[in-house]
Formats: sequence, structure tokens, C-alpha cells
Amino acid sequence: MFASHRRRARLLATTLLSTVAGVGLSALPAHAALGSVTSASLSGDTLTLTVGGDKLLIQALRPDIVKVDYRPGGVADPPTAVIDPAKTWATGNITSADMASNPIVVTTAQLTVKISRNPARLSVFDATGALVLSEQAAEGVYADGVKFNHGSGQAFYGITGNPVPWAEKDPKQNLAEGMQRNDGGRVSANMQGDGGAPLAFTSRYGLLVDSIDGDFAITDTTLEFSGVSTRNVAYYVLVGPPRQVMAGVAEISGKPALSPKWALGFNNSEWGTTQTEVISIVQGYRDRKIPLDAFTLDFDFKAWGEDDYGEFRWNSTSASGNVHPNKFPSGAAGTFARDMAARGVMLMGIMKPRVIVGKAGGGTTVQGQWARTNGCFYPGLADYMEYFSGRPANDVDFSKQTCRDWYWQHSRTLFDSGIAGWWNDEADEANGTLFNSLQHFNMQRSLYDGQRAVSDRRVFSLNRNFYLGAQRYGYGMWSGDIESGFGNMAEQRTRML
Repeated sequence: MFASHRRRARLLATTLLSTVAGVGLSALPAHAALGSVTSASLSGDTLTLTVGGDKLLIQALRPDIVKVDYRPGGVADPPTAVIDPAKTWATGNITSADMASNPIVVTTAQLTVKISRNPARLSVFDATGALVLSEQAAEGVYADGVKFNHGSGQAFYGITGNPVPWAEKDPKQNLAEGMQRNDGGRVSANMQGDGGAPLAFTSRYGLLVDSIDGDFAITDTTLEFSGVSTRNVAYYVLVGPPRQVMAGVAEISGKPALSPKWALGFNNSEWGTTQTEVISIVQGYRDRKIPLDAFTLDFDFKAWGEDDYGEFRWNSTSASGNVHPNKFPSGAAGTFARDMAARGVMLMGIMKPRVIVGKAGGGTTVQGQWARTNGCFYPGLADYMEYFSGRPANDVDFSKQTCRDWYWQHSRTLFDSGIAGWWNDEADEANGTLFNSLQHFNMQRSLYDGQRAVSDRRVFSLNRNFYLGAQRYGYGMWSGDIESGFGNMAEQRTRML
């Protein structure tokens, strides 16, 4: 379903770690385990502890959520893209606080936090007094991670949606086993079909860490997250069953806007088609009384590589060297999209993170020159031969606002001519280079921010991987390229959950 036409071989995890660029950790200083609390103060719902030269902030965001922010040397980076920048929290969550005791005790209606003074270690208990998580005595928070003890006998979920290549999965694999992450795992979104979140949860609680990438290590009694991407270590403990934990994660990382209603219906995708054929296929659905709400167009709907901006316009006019000229003659004028909409079918169009940089007759395209001059190509990625056009191409660095704005500026012509949804493909790797975990995230952010700036129409996209926080940008995901067949379709239940 929504499979690209070309399969990409999965790369080894060692390759992933060695080639990911753009969000790698900077060198973090060695730091000893936290020592004793030297001062403590409470302001509103935030407890501030001084531990030598470090700061430890404990904030009750809701009665069931506590945020802990360890700041070595008192220094903190801005929150990562995981965290919703627009979120504000109600106050008055702390019901009692004993600042003179050892441990310091802070209570809400649904949890209790205890902080031992020497050494400074934090434990969280639920409303019944049962332990949720307790920072390890030998080392709790440290330079780029945190170590906990937890109760045994719990199944862990979350972390990653793609622990093994899809092709290696047993179709008869138990659904629960396929979703459990009892050993932990790498948090990332670097390959097609990946769903990554710095979140591990059980039937009783969840742990969310503010980090782009990282690693969970889980045993029967311990839970660790390492590789935090910021200089401080900020984590959230959410108490309650999975439904409550997920509601809390949505508050922290951002709730999605409503999708357009048509996006909830059946969506047909095809590579290698024309306007005439699409019209015929749609009529076939209608004649057979099979519901159809959207049609997703692949490469062929664009004038891919035909001129300086062919990747951003319809294949509506003949051009020198065009292998399939004039495949969608009414596309650019918007007539085709309006005709489809009148039949109850909205059009989605494929988008790629790359642009052609080499002209057919030699020289550099205008878009290629602009992107290179303005630093809008992905760091460290050399031009490569693009398989569809057979010409040199390179990929946009969507982490930069200027580059996102430029990409939307040229994509807007597609939106104005009736493309109602975006199919973002291949923003996970190019020519053997794995992109960072926010490449798909930021690619859709470009289209979302651009569309919302000019229209109140709901935004919808399908993307080939997901990292937590992307849901703020009209973001849907598909599972990556799969084979046809009912067996593979059955596996989608596990994969998409």
C-alpha cells in the first residue's frame, strides 16, 4: 500500500550509526554521579535543587506527569522538536510538599516524588504508593542519560516500530510479541517504515525522554536511556495505563490537527499512469460501487527533470527530451483535480526530498545552483545519479527554515492546481547515506507550514517514517515498501500499531 516502485536494501545498524548526519551528539563532558543536595526551593509546581554546581528541576506538569530536568553546570539547551513549543501547563498540581525532610517529598493527586538528599536521587510512586521508577543509587541521571530500577514482570512497549526488516517478520508472529520491546532498542527514524519515539511504556506508566535518537536498555529490573542529544537531560514520567500515558504524550509532544475526512477513506496509488488512465480507473470504482476517496500519483504526474523546476510542476506540456510528454494535460490548469473532486476523489502527489542539479545538456539547473549557493543541500551528501532521470541530483536539508520556505515556494503551484495531500517519499536515505531522524519530519513541516500560511484547508500527508512530534504537521505514515498479497496486508496490523 503506497509502495514506492523501487526497493531499497536496508543498511546494517553499524552503517546507520556511522553515516547519520545533522543531529549527532556533540562531545559531552564526563560527569560524575550526582552528589548531595545543597539547596532546595519550591515555586509553584517546580522544585529547584542545587547539587554542587548542577541544577535539578522537578516540575509537576499534571497530577499524573512529572518532568525532571538535569542541568550540568546549570546549562540547558532548548527543547528538541519532540516537544510542542506551543504547549502551556495549568498550575496548582502539587497538593503537598515536605521540603525539610529527607527524602524531600512532593505529592500530587496521582503520584508522589521522593528525592533523597545524599546522594540526590529521585523516585516516583503512584497514587497507591507502589514504586514506578527509582533512579539507581550508583548513578541516576548522568551526562547524556538516566538509569532507573523498576519492578519486575512488566512488558515494555514503544521505542521503535521497526525492530527487524519487514521481510524477515513471521506472518504468524503473535501480535503482543511483535509489539513488545522488553530488551529496549535504538530510537531513530532513519529507514523506511521506521517509527521512532524516545518513549517506553508499560501497563502502569511511561518514560519519555526529550532527545533526537538514543538507546533504551531494559532488563527485568532496570531501565536506561542513553545518548540524549541535548546538554541537559530532560525526562518525563507519566503515571497511569497506556491510554492515559498516550494522552499525556500527546499533551507534551503535540496533538495532531484534524485530518480531512477524505483521508480516512480508501486511497488508490499507482506508478506509471496518465490522466486518461486515472479517469478510467476512478470510473471503474464507481461502476463497481467500490468506495474511493483519494488517488495518489507517483513520479509520472510531474515533469521530473524536464527543466529547472520540473520536480515542482505537472507533466502537462511537451518538452524537449520528455520521455512521456503531456501525460496530465489538464493538471497544471487545475481542471483535472476539479473533475476528480467532483467525482468525490481527491488527488495526492508524490514529493521527493531531492532536486535535479544537472541539466540534460550539461550545466547546473537554476534550482540546483540556488540550493547550493544558499547551503540547502544535505550536509556531506555529494551529488549522485538519480535513478528516475539518470541525471545528477542532491537532497534538500530540511532542518533549515530558509530551505523549507524555498521548497514550499515551489511546491505551492501543485497545491494551487489541486493537489490536496502530500506523499513524501525517500526522505530516509539517498545514495547510501542515511538521513537524520527529522528529515521526513521537517520535509512535511515545510509543506504544512506553507499550506497553513495560505489556506485554511486541512493538511494531510503520508510519509515513509515517523519521529515523535511529527504529528503536529498533518502527518500520516505508511509502513514502507511491501510486496503485494493478503499475507503482507495482514502484517500491517502489527506494524501500524
